Amino acid sequence: MEERNARDKALATDPVGRLLLRLSLPAILGMLVQASYNFIDAVFIGRAVGPSGLAGVSVAFPVQLLLGSIAMTIGVGGASVVSRSLGAGDSDRADRALFTVTLLSVALALLALAAGLIWRTELASLFGASGDVVARTVEFLDVLFLGAPFLCFSMAANALIRAEGNARTAMATMLVSVAVNVALAPPLLFWAKMGMRGAAIATVAGQGASALWIFLYFLRRRGVLRFRRRLILPQAAMVREIFLVGSSEFVRLGTGSIVVGILNNALAAYGGPESVAVYGIVNRSLSISFMCLLGIAQGMQPVLGFNYGAGLMDRSRRVMLLTVGAASLVSAGSCLFYFFFPGAVVRFFTDDAPLIGQSVSALRLVVPAYWIAGFQIAGSAAFQALGKGGYSLVLSLSRQVLFLLPFLYVFPRFWGLAGVWLVFPAADSLSAIVTLFFFLREWKRLRT
Repeated sequence: MEERNARDKALATDPVGRLLLRLSLPAILGMLVQASYNFIDAVFIGRAVGPSGLAGVSVAFPVQLLLGSIAMTIGVGGASVVSRSLGAGDSDRADRALFTVTLLSVALALLALAAGLIWRTELASLFGASGDVVARTVEFLDVLFLGAPFLCFSMAANALIRAEGNARTAMATMLVSVAVNVALAPPLLFWAKMGMRGAAIATVAGQGASALWIFLYFLRRRGVLRFRRRLILPQAAMVREIFLVGSSEFVRLGTGSIVVGILNNALAAYGGPESVAVYGIVNRSLSISFMCLLGIAQGMQPVLGFNYGAGLMDRSRRVMLLTVGAASLVSAGSCLFYFFFPGAVVRFFTDDAPLIGQSVSALRLVVPAYWIAGFQIAGSAAFQALGKGGYSLVLSLSRQVLFLLPFLYVFPRFWGLAGVWLVFPAADSLSAIVTLFFFLREWKRLRT
């Protein structure tokens, strides 16, 4: 109880800038670790398997997004319930959310596992694989789906650890996952010559280690939240709230999965399998910066959710303003780096000169509007923390569905392969305008 009271006092009274820094830095480091997970995987696969392996990872990526969308729907929704409940002093409701998130994440992951193993070949073809790339993708997915329960529980429960203000432990769970993956991937890929299957085994082993770490954390009562028997049964109202608030994450990642599949097909049509491999490189190159932005947003959410739940509107506004400013600085700096020094990142993945040249050109076409990505991510995360899942849902839909998909249909007809890459800055620019509209509207409401 003393630990919970001290944590609550810090969230309510500590200087906002210092509090955000203390919670955001571990979250950023954790997300960088998570980014390095995919980054290193792609580096190992690119070196051990070659361009067809990179293309296979690109095709498998939307499937990973689908699994992640399940986990983050539950995790983000549950984290919002937890932070607002703690802010309102309702510890029973916060603890019930822990049980609810655990049950939902495992149950939905088992359904995804069964569906994935039945339709993995069809999924590979649907998301842009052809020829040898189909076999590479299926090798990866065969193992990946077996780890779905580990992935979904660890991602969802880790969001709750951040919501209770324990950002360092949330970061540590990611370190455990990455350490296991990095330790296993080289011997499985280079020594055992297991190819895509070896990479997937290392990935799933890391996810399993992370899930075990988190389960023991809650079981041994090392944080604020508790597993309590009398709160084990989920309440229908809480389940609905979790899905409503988290629905924006499902839309963002779920539609992102569909968009990546359509992108892969468009790239295959206008540029061939090599362009699908290029997208794998571009996507993972941007992941380092993108995860930094997510870390900043995640550090904000428990602070904003708690203060909003406690009725501290002045502090809530300061939290939002500082987070948007910090995220915008990071995205602007990243935009400049990726545009002027793209080769510094691309060469990690391959020594194939034509593939490097195509990746450098593509990255320069993708990033011109990346400087506003920080504002978009921070704005959407703020609405999640405030429990305004509907606003966050609209923002996710605006970029992925309202703008990016129509542009993807039109642009390549005029500019061919370059048009596929140009949809990114165009969609980012228009969706930032939509985000600004809702952000200013909410900002005025918090002032009243």
